[in-house]
Amino acid sequence: MSSKFYTKLNVEWKRIIKADKEVESSFDALRYECPPDWIEYGCGDRPRWGQPWWLYTQLLIPCYVGELDGHWILCKVDLLDCHISICDLTGAKKNSSHDERFKQVMPFRRLLLSIMNKCGFYSNRSEISRGSMFTVGRQIIPQQVDNSSCGVFVCKYAETAIMKSADWN
Repeated sequence: MSSKFYTKLNVEWKRIIKADKEVESSFDALRYECPPDWIEYGCGDRPRWGQPWWLYTQLLIPCYVGELDGHWILCKVDLLDCHISICDLTGAKKNSSHDERFKQVMPFRRLLLSIMNKCGFYSNRSEISRGSMFTVGRQIIPQQVDNSSCGVFVCKYAETAIMKSADWN
């Protein structure tokens, strides 16, 4: 999964929040009409080498989060248990609070269910949803030793986890 996907969701989420405040309503993920290209991610049509989400139980999504100096985190998304684990490679060292990371993954928490429904995730699997909204937690992972290589560290950590079938628990 690409970080471009996260960026698109983040921009749309900010638009939704602003619109909700203006009309004093709350967001309904199941009735939300996703842009067609988001559904293409779930169906495996985007990027070109993508695979349908229903073939997997977990996604790894790199996210370039909104800090002035920029920072990469990795989100492990459990599609069946509706849970997002935040893998922050500098989490133990940086002064930024864990609450800030939770806010930064809010677009996933609220929009992934809508994408899953629209792309036929559950109709292509025998399982049913185990939650009505994604929960968010923190994943304890090795920490980088400097303050500048988070992007490379995220890529290498994801690659190692995939290639070695890492035990994420």
